[in-house]
Amino acid sequence: MSPARRKQRRRRGALAPTTAEQGQPQQQAQAQQRGPGANWNWRTFPVYFAFSLGAFLGLYLGIIASALEREGQTWVSTGIFIAIAIMLGLGLSRLTTNWLANRRFIKARQKKAGR
Repeated sequence: MSPARRKQRRRRGALAPTTAEQGQPQQQAQAQQRGPGANWNWRTFPVYFAFSLGAFLGLYLGIIASALEREGQTWVSTGIFIAIAIMLGLGLSRLTTNWLANRRFIKARQKKAGR
């Protein structure tokens, strides 16, 4: 919601929907009123475990890649690098999409009836 619109709502004193919002179905109105995502507690076991597992796998793959590179098989380190880069890109795209949806730069997709 833009700052100007927030000021208008504060001045009116009521959270009544505008004329454009009155004609929308209930699901769309609820989707637009959703707040930002849940607060994330970083000091939890799942976060610690994900970090330690990632660090262990990174170290282990690094040792394997360096050992194979000494033997002349340089394609292994390139393959590991590409796989990790793809995984990082997918994670960053998910974070970016959530950030854009929370800031209302993009609209969240409607859920299909079959799901």
